[in-house]
Amino acid sequence: MKILSETNQSKFLKIGHRGAMGYEPENTIRSFQKAIELGVDVIELDVRICKSGEVVVIHDDRVDGTTDGTGFVRDKTLEELKKLDAGKGEKIPLLTEALNAVQKSVMVDIDLKENGTAGPVAEIIRRYILERHWNYDLFIVSSFLSDELTVFTSLAPNVRISLLGNPSPGLLLLGQKLSATSLSAHHGTITEDFVREAHGKKMEVFVWTVNHEEDIARMKTLGVDGIISDFPNKL
Repeated sequence: MKILSETNQSKFLKIGHRGAMGYEPENTIRSFQKAIELGVDVIELDVRICKSGEVVVIHDDRVDGTTDGTGFVRDKTLEELKKLDAGKGEKIPLLTEALNAVQKSVMVDIDLKENGTAGPVAEIIRRYILERHWNYDLFIVSSFLSDELTVFTSLAPNVRISLLGNPSPGLLLLGQKLSATSLSAHHGTITEDFVREAHGKKMEVFVWTVNHEEDIARMKTLGVDGIISDFPNKL
């Protein structure tokens, strides 16, 4: 099982949701830069594959919700996507553009949003480790899609993975089967018992999306290892 480095193992992680989307357009370079400015430990972002095959950073399967365009991401080429305004003049970035903007200053949590993303993401991470001298500890790859995590782990066994889902014995078992280093769930579903059981099985617990001070305080009381927030400066 892949375990967090000794440095990170005991550290509570401040995780910026899609960058710092409470302040800047989500999943944009501007948002990632704001998250770094606010002192995050990790930037969480989402990836999909566009029609021309590139790995792009966007949460929804359609562009309608976050840009001035319409239609499915998978039906648009990178050239077409780059013509859209993702907010404040920002463009939908490539995963490589996002990593270049981060420049190893914080960890990056890459959420695989659809089937077929594991292979291309594993190849990008491989290149950044071999050619740009990134460390394995700078990456976490997460997903609700256990099959994609299985594929990813077969290609990049040294990269940490985080399984997303509803807290349950099934999630704990699947996390163990996948050799996940962490489990991630909505903060409203987390219990102290689940956190304790996950820790007993050598998995950390991350929670999303925690924006209110009382919820942040409760999550810390429960002993979670990382909080994903739109307003990471509140953590």
